[in-house]
Amino acid sequence: MLAAADLSSGDEFSHRVIAKCLPELLLREARQYKPASWESSLCKFWGCQGLPTFKSDPREEHGRSREWSDVQSEAWADRRVREGVRFAKAGDHLTAMKYYETAMELWPDHKDALVARGAALANDGKFTAAIASFDRALNVDPGDTNASKYREVTLRRLRKWQDEERRSAGATQSKVATKARAAAR
Repeated sequence: MLAAADLSSGDEFSHRVIAKCLPELLLREARQYKPASWESSLCKFWGCQGLPTFKSDPREEHGRSREWSDVQSEAWADRRVREGVRFAKAGDHLTAMKYYETAMELWPDHKDALVARGAALANDGKFTAAIASFDRALNVDPGDTNASKYREVTLRRLRKWQDEERRSAGATQSKVATKARAAAR
C-alpha cells in the first residue's frame, strides 16, 4: 500500500508517477467531457498528432498495471538504497546491508543497490561476494564507472589478502618445521 510519505512533493517517486501517468489521465478525462475542444488544446500542449485510442482489452490493462507496479517498485528500491547509504555513512553497515537487500527484493537488477551491496560486502571482508555483486551490476549497466572502479579496488584487496594469507601460512609452516627439527635432535 502506498504511504503518504512516499508521495511527498519532493520525492522522485512522485515525479516519476506524474511524468508517466499524467498525460494518459488527462487524455482520458478529455475524452469523457469535451473531446473536440480538449483534443486540440491537449495535443498542442503535449505535441501529439491526435488522441490515442484506449482499448478496454484486459491484457492491455494488465500491462499498464504491471508497468505501474514496476515504476513503483523501482522508486521504492531507490528509496531503500538511499536509506541504506545513509546508514552506511553513519557506520551501521549491517542495517545498510538490510536496506540494500530489500531494494534488490523490490527490483532485483537495481544497479545502485548491487553496487552499494558490493561495497558493503567488501568493507566486511567478503571480497568474492562483493566482486560477484559488482559483476552483476556491470551486467545490468556495462558502462557503470562506480561498479568498475569498486570492482577493481576490491579485486586488489582480495589479491593482497590472499598474498598475506600465503605468507602467513608459509611462516607458520616454517615455524612448525623448525620446531619439528629441534624436537628431533
